[in-house]
Amino acid sequence: MSLAKRLKELRKVKKISQRELAKILKISSGAVGMYETGKREPDYELLCKIADYFGVTTDYIFCRTDDPAPPQARKKEYSYEEYVLSALSLDKAAIRINELYESYKINKEYALNLHRLAYEKYGLPPAPGSEPAAHHVIRLCNR
Repeated sequence: MSLAKRLKELRKVKKISQRELAKILKISSGAVGMYETGKREPDYELLCKIADYFGVTTDYIFCRTDDPAPPQARKKEYSYEEYVLSALSLDKAAIRINELYESYKINKEYALNLHRLAYEKYGLPPAPGSEPAAHHVIRLCNR
């Protein structure tokens, strides 16, 4: 993923238009469009404003990490629920649940409960099998 895609993804998750983001950052909407298409990159000062507005790290914006939480927002004990629900979409939450199931050997019932929490936050996928998230649930349930 690129900085351009990450910026667009953050804006979409926040459900704001390019024009609204431009107004918040005190730049032109054309500049936001250029950043989102990769034709230009924000300077350091603007990058910090973007990170602060979205509550993420600059490393997250630069795609150096998939953890959007700034270090001061992290707790010593990070629960599985927080990890799953901090994902930016149902699809990404399902991938995190599958990671916990495969790597950390959480039990099936707990994994399914995490899926229910994710569905409560993000809503159900449009149709079974239409998104990768559905594949993770199906694969998990068939074990």
